[in-house]
Amino acid sequence: MSNATFLLVINASIGLTFALAFFVFSLTYKIRLGLWCAASFGSATLTVCVEAIAPHTRFPELISALSFSTLLTALALIAAGVHGHYRPNWPRWPIALAYILLLTSHGYLYSHFKRDSFGHAFSYQMPFAVMTIFASVFILASRRRSVPDLFLLLVMVASTIQFFAKAVLAERITTGENVHSYIFSAYAHYSQTLGAILSMPLGVSFVMVIAHEAMKRTRDTLQLDHLSGVWNRGGFLEKVAEALRQNDGDKEPAAVILCDLDHFKGINDSFGHDVGDDVIRAFAGCLRDAGGDICGRLGGEEFAVVFARSSTAKVRLYVEKVQGLFAKLTFQPLGLHPTASFGIALFGADETLNQAMRRADMALYEAKAAGRNTFRIAALSTVTMSVSPDSGTEKATGEAFPAF
Repeated sequence: MSNATFLLVINASIGLTFALAFFVFSLTYKIRLGLWCAASFGSATLTVCVEAIAPHTRFPELISALSFSTLLTALALIAAGVHGHYRPNWPRWPIALAYILLLTSHGYLYSHFKRDSFGHAFSYQMPFAVMTIFASVFILASRRRSVPDLFLLLVMVASTIQFFAKAVLAERITTGENVHSYIFSAYAHYSQTLGAILSMPLGVSFVMVIAHEAMKRTRDTLQLDHLSGVWNRGGFLEKVAEALRQNDGDKEPAAVILCDLDHFKGINDSFGHDVGDDVIRAFAGCLRDAGGDICGRLGGEEFAVVFARSSTAKVRLYVEKVQGLFAKLTFQPLGLHPTASFGIALFGADETLNQAMRRADMALYEAKAAGRNTFRIAALSTVTMSVSPDSGTEKATGEAFPAF
C-alpha cells in the first residue's frame, strides 16, 4: 500500500466518522446544519473511494469526473449549510447557479489545458475554492463572532488557500502521467496529507458550531416566559441586542413597541387570576401572530416588541393588526373584552435600546392618558404623533418630549 493510498484510507475513515456523527447530531438536536454536514462529509468520503480505485479502472475519464463532482458536491453542501445557519435570509440560488455552471463547464475547461500545466490545475481546483469562499462570506456577513464561528471561518479561509496552493503544487511536481498513476505520485501524497490535516479541523469546527447552537437553544428555552410563550425580560433584551448588532449600518431603522393591557388589575380582581392568565396568553399570541420580530413579556401585563428593520407605516400596520386580532377573541365570561395600549418609537441615529424604550414608554403613557385602546408614535422631534384606531388618522398631541 502506497503512502497516498494509506492516506486515502485515513481520509475516508475521517469523512465517514464525521458523516455519522453529524447525522446523529441532527437527529438529537434538530439542527439542520448537522444534516448538511452529514451529507457533505458523506460525499467527500465518496470522493476518496473513487480516487482509491483510480489505478484499477478502465474508464479514467469517468473516474476523474466522479472525483471532481463528488468533491464539488461536498463543498457545495457545506456552503449551503453555512448559508442556512448564518445567512438564511439571503437567496440560496447563487450557490446552486455556481454549482451547476462549475460542474457543467469543468470538462470543457479541464480538457483545454495540458496535463499539469497551471491552467489545467487551476481549472480543477478553482471550483472548490469558489464554494469555500461562499461559506466564508456567509460567516463574515453574519457578524457572529463567537469562538466556534471564528474557528470555522479560519478553517474555511485555510481551505480556500489550500486549493490555490494545490494548483501551484500540481504544476511544480506533477500529478502523474495519467489517472492510473496519480495515486503513486508525490502530488497525491501531499494532496491527501493536506486533505487529512484540514478535514479534521473542519469537522471539529462544525461540531463546535452545532454544540454552540444546541447550548444556545437550551438557554433560549430557559429564557422563555412559560405563561405567555414569548421571551422573558432577560431573553428579550439579549435577543434585541443581538438583532441590533446584526442590523448595524442598515438604512432601515429599528423600532420598539411597548404594550400594556388596559385595566388588567381590574380583570384579575373581578374575574380571577386564571382569567387574567388567559388574557396574557391570548395577547402574547396576537403579538406573535401579527408578525412581531422579537416579542417579550417585561413583567405582569407589560409586553414589548422590537423590529430590527422597520418604518412608521410598518409599525402602524402591525399594531392595528394586533388590535384587530385581540378584539376578535372571546373570553369566559363572555362580557370580558380586554384591550391594550401601545407606545411606539423608531430608533434615531446612534440611539440605544434604553433611549428608544424611554421614548416608547412616554408615548405609551400618552396613549393611556388619551383613553387607552389606542397607540402613540414618539417622534424624534418635540411633537409626538398619535393615531386613533377608530379614525386611522395622525394628529399632533401637543408639546411632548425631546428626543434622547
